[in-house]
Amino acid sequence: MTTFELQILDSLGLAQVFDFRTDFEAAETPDTLPKGAVYRPVPAFLDQGDAGRLIQMDLTSRIQSVRTRADAEPVRRMFSGIYAELPFANPAYRCVLDALDMPDGRGLPMLLHCTAGKDRTGMGCALILLALGVPRQVVLEDYMLSKPYREESNKRLLAYFAELGATEPALELAAEMISVTPDLLNRALDAIGTRYPDLEAFFASEYHADAHRLACWRALHTV
Repeated sequence: MTTFELQILDSLGLAQVFDFRTDFEAAETPDTLPKGAVYRPVPAFLDQGDAGRLIQMDLTSRIQSVRTRADAEPVRRMFSGIYAELPFANPAYRCVLDALDMPDGRGLPMLLHCTAGKDRTGMGCALILLALGVPRQVVLEDYMLSKPYREESNKRLLAYFAELGATEPALELAAEMISVTPDLLNRALDAIGTRYPDLEAFFASEYHADAHRLACWRALHTV
């Protein structure tokens, strides 16, 4: 992080930084905290299911191993599958949602991040917005903002994979995994709709946020 970037972060007055990365990811690239911010390491990938398998992968090695479209399909399904797992009883998101309880503003504003800033972070932001009553379409539009903001860095990463000799099917897979599509977040939202009759039931069961607690959040954090 540059001095200028840190100055920008310092100016935001952040109270907490929630880090959704695994312990391994965080150790490789430790956070540089803005002044006054408390660091909250809360891995969002649970060590089970598709997420558990995915975190065991080194992306570069996995991309290099894909030679055909058939090779890519299991990884594509696994990556998509994490969206159907992330929303449920996730301790990382419980910590973030708990921060919404603070009526005097302690603990806010907060910053959420992972490595790419779009999957674990995108799901966390979506849950906050849904809990505050934001319509699904607006939540999707917010999630899709990662696409233009990541465009330049994604081009550099794809060029790097190409230099390493990645095949066309591998580059197609990589492009999907480092970007966002409405289908990905919709898979998570549809999974919630399959398990629960409505969002109120989902938040009550998965995050102990009943109708009264949701109403308090909306009164505190919306206008």
